[in-house]
Amino acid sequence: MDVIFLVEGHNMIQYKYQAEHLFDHFELIHFSAPISRQTSTGQLCFVNKRLKDNFKFVADNCDMQANHTYLDDKDLVEMSLFQLKSSSPTCRKSIYILSLYKHPSLAFGDFLKRFKDFLNKFANVLSTSTLLIIGDFNVDFNKEKEKSKLDKLIDMDLQPLFKNRATFEKGSQLDWAFVRHSPFNSDDQQVQIKAKVLDTWFSDHSAIVSTIGF
Repeated sequence: MDVIFLVEGHNMIQYKYQAEHLFDHFELIHFSAPISRQTSTGQLCFVNKRLKDNFKFVADNCDMQANHTYLDDKDLVEMSLFQLKSSSPTCRKSIYILSLYKHPSLAFGDFLKRFKDFLNKFANVLSTSTLLIIGDFNVDFNKEKEKSKLDKLIDMDLQPLFKNRATFEKGSQLDWAFVRHSPFNSDDQQVQIKAKVLDTWFSDHSAIVSTIGF
């Protein structure tokens, strides 16, 4: 395992030090949290130390960028963008990874606008690179009444890497992985991305395990 993304972290700023020393062979790359009290808000990203020169945090949508904190804790979508470069000395390819958590109370229309606005801010690099989006959407797009929402994402050239896989209680799938290949870089099409669902003992959600081949 090279990179670990955690969303819905229930983070607090004062616990960042503990997070930095949580894993012996991993380095904390990103930590976000709510500004005041403990809520479900907060993302963490750890990278294997042997890969840290090939992986970097690019940006998030926090309200206060200086310490990566959110002012709101309900009607919110949390997004953190990273770049992963191939570790091969003969390959210069890279992809971008977006870690996402949509709070349950945020209307899908509002989510979609904020989602598009965030991607548009980085259109200059995302338009020529593969984009992998993983996280908790709090929507089961497999359900008939939610399929029109999935269509809106597919209209953005986002393709789900799996469907009909239970990631939460009662067989629902709230966690998703989407990929978008660059239409402008044919060499980029050679990046192979797969994803699967893996049961966990530490969360009420399953994990998404993704493999990336440059």
